[in-house]
Amino acid sequence: MPQLTRITLRAGLALALGLGLAWNATAQPDSAQRTARLDARLDQLGERLSVTDQQATALDAVAAGAAEGPAASWTAAARVLDVLTADQIAQLRDRGQRGDGVRGQRERGDQARSGRERRGSRGARRGGRGAREGVDRGARQDGDRPQRGQRAQLTDEQRQALRSIRDESREQRQALVQRLRDGSISDADFITQSEALRERTRQQVDAARPGDAHSDERSDRREAARAAREQALGLTDAQEQRLQSLRLDRIRQAPERLDMRPYLDSDGQLDRSAYREAQREQRQQARPAAQTLREQTEAVYTQRQRDLMLVHRAISGGGRDGRRGRRGGRRGR
Repeated sequence: MPQLTRITLRAGLALALGLGLAWNATAQPDSAQRTARLDARLDQLGERLSVTDQQATALDAVAAGAAEGPAASWTAAARVLDVLTADQIAQLRDRGQRGDGVRGQRERGDQARSGRERRGSRGARRGGRGAREGVDRGARQDGDRPQRGQRAQLTDEQRQALRSIRDESREQRQALVQRLRDGSISDADFITQSEALRERTRQQVDAARPGDAHSDERSDRREAARAAREQALGLTDAQEQRLQSLRLDRIRQAPERLDMRPYLDSDGQLDRSAYREAQREQRQQARPAAQTLREQTEAVYTQRQRDLMLVHRAISGGGRDGRRGRRGGRRGR
């Protein structure tokens, strides 16, 4: 069965399950919040692009007629894209390019504080709560990540079981990646075994965390959202195959985790400063190849597909406009 057909069948089933589980009557408050956020982001977009009154009315209609389900944001993005003029879309592209430039500067080390220092500062501002939370941080990885109001329900045995599942899954994943890199496994076998490992890990997590009805729902919603994206973009078989190939190339070229042993002193203490510097050098060396992969990935999409993803980021909270919290106005207020 062709790759795209398998994806479509799996995504269609996930979409049906997602519509039955995630978008029931109990989710209506969340639905209202999502609609309000979409309306606010359309306001921001309209203000920044100085839309006309006619366009503002059309964007009002997009917000009022926003559909439910994982496809809602992509459906809205397609409608917004049809409303905007070529000049307004060019403005969005320019903002996106400038945003990439800012991120590039940050990656080059222009931010003075490391992520570790920022986390420590936040912990200090919370009155030391960050230090206490750090004790249990290891238990909140992958499958052991608790949901709201759920952490207290896990027993010590469940936490230990989930940690073991996480560690075993990580080791198996790393072994698969290494086999892909050294050529001892084909691309198709790597994909098949990775999907099997992911599904097996999810089943083990569900078994170790009894009574958790949210795990399957979250997975179904992710699959449904992925299917909605593919349908909105209208990717061809050739595009799907090329993107899959580039994803595998990204896995092959990803820097391996640095060996910590050379950075341990005689007492077994890690020289964190030297280790972080080595990590920065490793990322710096990998950056040209990563940039090439990004450019190759972007070249796979048509201009309309790229514009659609750009609009989607703006109205779904993933772009520069979406990260701003204040409400603007569609009529150029």
